[in-house]
Amino acid sequence: RIPSALNNLAGLKPTLGRVSVGGCLPLCPELDTVGPLARTVERVARMLAVVRDPHAGPVKPGPKLARHAEFDVDAALAASPRGLVL
Repeated sequence: RIPSALNNLAGLKPTLGRVSVGGCLPLCPELDTVGPLARTVERVARMLAVVRDPHAGPVKPGPKLARHAEFDVDAALAASPRGLVL
């Protein structure tokens, strides 16, 4: 993400509905998301685990905006990136 890259930080734009946007100024409800910025990817992952809202559903439910499974930050950080293809 541009704000994090320009400030030497790591950032994440979570999937729509992963983090509640309650209290934020709405610009485009189908695109608005709130995500963490931190000095390391590990801190970003840990912050996402804290701020994610398991009860915040997507704006318009559909096949692309389904509810999300539990996120185990420790397992994700311990997993090896070997074999991953982007």
